[in-house]
Amino acid sequence: MKILVVGGGGREHALAWKLAQSKRVERILVSPGNGGTAIDSNFRNIPYESPEALADFAQQEHIDLTVVGPEAPLAAGVVDVFRERGMRIFGPTKAAAQLESSKDFAKAFMHRHDIPTAAYQTFTDARQAHAYLDKMGAPIVIKADGLAAGKGVVVAMNFEEAHEAVDRMLEGNWLGNAGARVVIEEFIEGEEASFIVMVDGLHVLSLATSQDHKRLGDGDTGPNTGGMGAYSPAPVVTPALHARIMREIILPTVRGMASEGIPYTGFLYAGVMIDKQGNPRTLEFNCRMGDPETQPIMARLKSDFTDTLEHAVNGTLDQAELQWDRRTALGVVLAAHGYPEKPLAGDIITGIPRETDDYVTFHAGTKLQDGKLLTSGGRVLCVVGLADSVRVAQQRAYDAIEHIHFDGMQFRSDIGYRAADPRGPMHTDISSDVSAEAIRGYLLDLQQRIVAGLEEADGKPFFTDAWERPADGKLRGDGRSRVIEEGALFERGGVNFSHVRGDALPPSASASRPQLAGKGFEAMGVSLVLHPRNPHVPTVHMNVRCFIAGSGPDAVWWFGGGMDLTPYYGKAEDCRHFHATCKQALAPYGEDKYPRFKRWCDEYFFLKHRGEARGIGGIFFDDFSELGYAESFAMTRAAGDAFLDAYLPIVRARRDTPYGEREREFQAYRRGRYVEFNLVFDRGTLFGLQSGGRTESILMSLPPIVRWGYDWKPQPGSPEAALYTDFLPPRDWA
Repeated sequence: MKILVVGGGGREHALAWKLAQSKRVERILVSPGNGGTAIDSNFRNIPYESPEALADFAQQEHIDLTVVGPEAPLAAGVVDVFRERGMRIFGPTKAAAQLESSKDFAKAFMHRHDIPTAAYQTFTDARQAHAYLDKMGAPIVIKADGLAAGKGVVVAMNFEEAHEAVDRMLEGNWLGNAGARVVIEEFIEGEEASFIVMVDGLHVLSLATSQDHKRLGDGDTGPNTGGMGAYSPAPVVTPALHARIMREIILPTVRGMASEGIPYTGFLYAGVMIDKQGNPRTLEFNCRMGDPETQPIMARLKSDFTDTLEHAVNGTLDQAELQWDRRTALGVVLAAHGYPEKPLAGDIITGIPRETDDYVTFHAGTKLQDGKLLTSGGRVLCVVGLADSVRVAQQRAYDAIEHIHFDGMQFRSDIGYRAADPRGPMHTDISSDVSAEAIRGYLLDLQQRIVAGLEEADGKPFFTDAWERPADGKLRGDGRSRVIEEGALFERGGVNFSHVRGDALPPSASASRPQLAGKGFEAMGVSLVLHPRNPHVPTVHMNVRCFIAGSGPDAVWWFGGGMDLTPYYGKAEDCRHFHATCKQALAPYGEDKYPRFKRWCDEYFFLKHRGEARGIGGIFFDDFSELGYAESFAMTRAAGDAFLDAYLPIVRARRDTPYGEREREFQAYRRGRYVEFNLVFDRGTLFGLQSGGRTESILMSLPPIVRWGYDWKPQPGSPEAALYTDFLPPRDWA
């Protein structure tokens, strides 16, 4: 393959560096490139003149794939030009790139789609802007509406700075056309993180988290810059926060752009401020990867990025999977004298160390002239160190910097200081973290949301069957079952909540867990099983659950959950969708979670049950606590929240598929005893907590038994018989 990378900064050097590692890549061309890509034989620099000229070149060179790095070519419509000529290019169109090229467009878009962001007003008249500043007070943020190379934001901590920024932009022509309109927004105090994803118009693939340092000086002092360093991963973006940013910011943005007729493709960067309460709000959108965030992110990426980009331009990002180096990558930017206001150029650069497994140097503002490497821009180099901890990664980056020299070189000495601060072990005292009452509230809300989605799909309301077990000295509890029978879509199904408490676990329940002996406990969960009328619509089972014994710092607890299409009559593409949704839900909590939980599910559900394989697995986890109490609950919640997205699209796609009587009979036989077992077993039970010799002795009230007949048997030699004996052999459909 021949790949064209558009841009000439550190971000583009890092992208080209990563793409060059693919065995499928024959040549990488960079336009316009820099000194680093000029001295590397893997690359060829070509000039950048205009989108049209670049497209002409790409056609002449038979470029297979183009990826755009910086914002200026995107705002100029380079993606539109390439697509009009039928060439594959990854990036947003000119219309979609307004999310970055116009702060006013982005803010109005966020308000239209209820995406959390700061309150704001837009001005072109300086007098009105000054009056607004007098009304709002300081601190406050003034942003140039247009593109300003990362320099169009002033965080004014007092009135003088705020009024000066307005005057410079609106009357002083400080940033040219970019500052002819300004956005003034409220100041949000907190910690900023960079959240970058890839979008193919429909599907979203998140990249590793990162955090950069905008201010020029140590301790976040001095003027804003394009970025003086970054590190990945960012500890501030916890798995729960990652899921929330996806749910509240990224996905609404992608869906909102599509609903407005501007489908978004390309890198999408959300600058997110996390306040003291842990709430994320969007500071800005960039329609490309961040610089310098790209450098540590690419240094950690282990997957073939060429394959990922092909998925992105083909609209199949849901099939892409990224593997990351477990180490921290930390990049320190070396800037020219005078940066960011008036950087000097033309100084000779020496001493750049050879790349090793522990550090790599990416070029930005450099050029090769007469065999010498010279400075040519504000941010000159980015040195990335990799190590098992932030502190060691810092040390490796700064050790490498000691060898590098150019006149006036400036850099921060504290990149990564927030992440390097010891945070201590995760707190496990559940009394001061997520309470049992909060978990109960979530489960009841989850039950209601699921029932509402299923009722909308079926058209028939679920009826309610609530129960309460009075205290008898050993056990007390309550439950709420939502059941449907003879619906238009679902022949039978239940979505059940149960909450059980006791003063002490019985000996049989704590025999293999002596630390539970004599402890008071509570267990709760939501479980469902659905039996559709149409055999092409899969039967589904889902549950999420938790167990808590004792209280305070000595409490013992675990979470569990899972979902599966079992038994299943349908299509491989449905399996892929189901698994992809499970994978996306678990992605923020560690790359090992999905394959591990998928394997456990396969091992459980492919056990021969009465001589037959029961179907395909989804995910299954039990006795899970490795993330700590709050994050384990957050991951369990993510699995529950993902259910409707995993199941309802399959229902809609298959509900009208015609079927015959033999298929219907086969379904009755195949699914019947599975549904009977789950409806009887799950309604009013601990929803799986009884497994593994832990709590099976806890007695629960059961509903009336649902009886099914199993008279039908497949005829020997028939397709149904083959399906019956060899249905979907174990494999990872994802």
